[in-house]
Amino acid sequence: ALRQSLPDSELVARAFEKWEEDAPSRLIGDFAIMAWDGRNRRAILCADRSGTRPLYFHRADGLLVASTVLPALLAVPGVPRTLDEFAIADFLFVGDQDLRRSYFRGVDRVLRGTTVIMSASGERVSAYWPPAPRRSLILRRDEDYVEAAREVLDKAVASGLRSLAPVPIRGSGGLDSSCIMASVL
Repeated sequence: ALRQSLPDSELVARAFEKWEEDAPSRLIGDFAIMAWDGRNRRAILCADRSGTRPLYFHRADGLLVASTVLPALLAVPGVPRTLDEFAIADFLFVGDQDLRRSYFRGVDRVLRGTTVIMSASGERVSAYWPPAPRRSLILRRDEDYVEAAREVLDKAVASGLRSLAPVPIRGSGGLDSSCIMASVL
């Protein structure tokens, strides 16, 4: 009952109060969070395991700002708006999208499954979720594979649909939206 009666923001705040920098590893779903730990005078920035929600930040001269929307961050006075040619070249020629730096100098990203802790003494980056190595799934019947896939899909859909009210679904008619619809029903 407690879980359904509190908004996500309150649940996340309680998670950070209880587990501090270990809270992200206990959260399920899509998120990008900047939490202030007043007791230890530090900011905790984290992004979900899939990296669905970006979290950009800039830190310089006593200023720390973060946003999930890059243009909003760039609109803050003191945040540099100079393009980082090396980051752009890396993306264009290497295709590396897991770069911590953004396309603007002095603006970084929190990578998926990662926590960045900012304090007066500096910055510490740690991965709270390393991807599991691929395992072979060997089942007896084809129907068992279907059931296993359905369980994974149901869990993924449920983690994104926590709501006290009915959730509208807008489907494209493709296989992915049809699967989500079937999971919800």
